[in-house]
Amino acid sequence: MLPDGGHQRRALTLRLPADWLGSYLFAVLPQPVPPVLHEPIDFRMVAAFARFAQADRFARELIPSKAAVSTAGRAIPEYAALRGPDAPRDSLWTAEPTPVTALDPVPSPLSGAPLALSHYAMPGAGLDSPVILLLDGEVWREQFPVAAALENRAGVSPAHLLFLDSGGPMQRQLDYPGSASETGALLAAARAASSGVVPDIPWIVAGQSLGGLFAALAATRHPQWVRAGVAQSASLWWPSAPSPWVAKGEGWFEERAALADSPILIEAGTIDAGVVEFARPAAALLRAQDALIDYREHPGGHDVLWWQAALPAALTDALNS
Repeated sequence: MLPDGGHQRRALTLRLPADWLGSYLFAVLPQPVPPVLHEPIDFRMVAAFARFAQADRFARELIPSKAAVSTAGRAIPEYAALRGPDAPRDSLWTAEPTPVTALDPVPSPLSGAPLALSHYAMPGAGLDSPVILLLDGEVWREQFPVAAALENRAGVSPAHLLFLDSGGPMQRQLDYPGSASETGALLAAARAASSGVVPDIPWIVAGQSLGGLFAALAATRHPQWVRAGVAQSASLWWPSAPSPWVAKGEGWFEERAALADSPILIEAGTIDAGVVEFARPAAALLRAQDALIDYREHPGGHDVLWWQAALPAALTDALNS
């Protein structure tokens, strides 16, 4: 930042697209950060940024945050929202939390930890209505209530919403990139816990980041249970090898090339580093299989502000696919 005369103030000017949408925090570090080029992410530095992060007290909008792996599960300050003049105005966090009915918890196939599962029926939803399973359910039930936004959209079929809680940042890292048997066990347990509450039909599965990976894997591996996937900023880089000399192992691309099953909607941010580079070829593969609902690239990064703005439309298109 540039100094403002002899004062302690600093000025930062950014040139961004008119439809830019992004959230941010400030981090005042105890010492300067050395410039680093052409090296992997320094996760110790990421942890330092998270530790010293603070909210912008002059921001026009603040949005909810949640615990992250980089903060060892601790909550972080509220993000500030930065919108360009042509950016979406969606603010799902202003709605009241969704009035859900709690169902039996779903055991994690990997740790046995109970994952909360809850249900909400949109007005008019019946025994033949579609079902949407939302990963990181606590986010879309309480922090960014998506049900109200869906109900306010024109042309949306009444649906049943199932919110499957993540169990926290560490637990989701276990469950969401699981093997075929593990993703199948999680889906089967969720279906058993919601039996008699929602129709026994294939579901739409939606998620973000590792949750987006789960949605893409579920649509590929378990078409008998998943009619479509919505994958926002999906971690399709998984699994990553520790060095070029170690075999990477098979991931979503290898599985999808062999199994052209349920369609998927793919979204990513243009500067979503480490994600958009995989989202583009993923969309190309799905298009070649005639299984791409749509590919959408937003002028932003790995950001819940974009996810909440785009999710209602993505779910609508998955419902209508």
